[in-house]
Amino acid sequence: MHQQVESTYRKYFEDGNLDWNESAELADFLNDLNPPPDLLVWMRATAFRIGCESLTDDKDANVSLLRTINAIVHAIETTCLQ
Repeated sequence: MHQQVESTYRKYFEDGNLDWNESAELADFLNDLNPPPDLLVWMRATAFRIGCESLTDDKDANVSLLRTINAIVHAIETTCLQ
């Protein structure tokens, strides 16, 4: 499960932007994954860890990257913390 989550996150960080369609795909992925509650903290931390690997000197790219991290964490919270 860990590798599957990390590879999914990396897919979304490749372009540095998460649109509405990708957000819906992520929500579907999380619903299908149905992670146990004790894994949610790791999933949020992993989003930040993997996202920070892509930080550069480009301010605009970094802002977009942080928005993508925020969208992933938001998807985790709204999908898995019901």
